[in-house]
Amino acid sequence: MNERINGLTKIILFPHTGISLENITIQNNDADVALATKVEVGIKILPLIKREWIIERVSLDSPTFFIIKDKNGRFNFETLKRRAGAFALGNVSIKGGDLLYRDETSGVRNELHKCDLAIQTFSVGTGNVLSAISFDGNLSCGEARVRKLRISNITAVMKGQGGKFEANPFTVKIFGGTGEGKITLAMTDDRPEYVVDFAITRLRFEEMLETFKERKSINGALDMKTHLVMAGRSTEEMTRTAQGDISLRGQNLSCRLRHRPCAGKV
Repeated sequence: MNERINGLTKIILFPHTGISLENITIQNNDADVALATKVEVGIKILPLIKREWIIERVSLDSPTFFIIKDKNGRFNFETLKRRAGAFALGNVSIKGGDLLYRDETSGVRNELHKCDLAIQTFSVGTGNVLSAISFDGNLSCGEARVRKLRISNITAVMKGQGGKFEANPFTVKIFGGTGEGKITLAMTDDRPEYVVDFAITRLRFEEMLETFKERKSINGALDMKTHLVMAGRSTEEMTRTAQGDISLRGQNLSCRLRHRPCAGKV
């Protein structure tokens, strides 16, 4: 990839040794992969005597990441050249970051905004990109837009190793209710498999129907539990292979169709 520094570069001596870079752009095949207002890289000073660079931490302020999957299923951050070897970082932190994802095959666009990320023991080995990543960390985001859905107050405790990724617990605010659960992703023969165990309490059903522009309106609070298993590299594959259970429970619900009751009390 091509990296470009558009701002100042500074050497930091106190309180930690490192380098500060401003206005960074990372591109692959002339397309933006990441932008950052400021990047700080902490390094150990003694190994420099032996001309060795050992990175202790990396922090990014207000970055934006662009993840695009083309019609051949290839991501824009993948390169044709193989890496020279593995590497490890002590800590990685992101403050106020945004992530924009686009699938050119299905036209799906997903967004994450105002995200803070703290990762410990981040490392990348050799081989497949996703299978080679290892980390432990915590994520929080102010808002996510997944197709028609708007989700807020997102938090997750994350772990990744050997092609398996886990968010547990994973909490959100959605449809006026509070959601909590566990999401796992495992790479099997280069095909991702997902398992979602998730529950929402005090879900406002009328907000969910409004999101999907349903004319029928059911008012009231419900509890929802979901167990889903799906696999595939595209949204179409995931939808086709999805299987599991969804249950809804509620009391004293009222239903209306346009401007008249449709079923009275439920």
